[in-house]
Amino acid sequence: APCNPEDSVLTLPWLYRFSEEICSPRHRLLCPMGEFPALALVPEACTDLADSRVLLMYEAIGRVMALALAHRIPLHPALPVWMARAVLEYPLTFHDLHEFSPQLFLRVESVLKHPNPEAFGLTFSEVIQRHGIVRRFEGPDGPVPVTLLNREQYATWLKGVYLNDSLETQLKYIRQGFFFTL
Repeated sequence: APCNPEDSVLTLPWLYRFSEEICSPRHRLLCPMGEFPALALVPEACTDLADSRVLLMYEAIGRVMALALAHRIPLHPALPVWMARAVLEYPLTFHDLHEFSPQLFLRVESVLKHPNPEAFGLTFSEVIQRHGIVRRFEGPDGPVPVTLLNREQYATWLKGVYLNDSLETQLKYIRQGFFFTL
């Protein structure tokens, strides 16, 4: 039984099992969407982040992560390291970007290594579409072209767009549940 009916105390195996439900792609609570994997509770939780019940689900994920940490039990290994680092508010690295999306990482790496990054025709502008919702991210001065002088800044900016800005609502509620529980 996942819960002791006598005192309603969650068992440690239940915490691991719940973390498996959250993290395992097999259970589709952490599921890929389109080109980039992102945190999504099925059926279609990302379509309505304004729904308070959906936000409570993200908060519950943070609470379970905190309970597991407090009891020194591992979360399911499918939990992405970049997401755990984001929840703990550690700075995210390009290694985290590789885990999030190898394709996006290769794009950034090619810009950083190419002798003429202007040839890619990239700008500080990114459009992310999920579930029919389009979000536009631009650099501080709009769509500035990527050049040899600003390509490192572009790489850092793009990492922030995908690992923080496009998931800020989900991460905010996961953090809220995590730190409230600890």
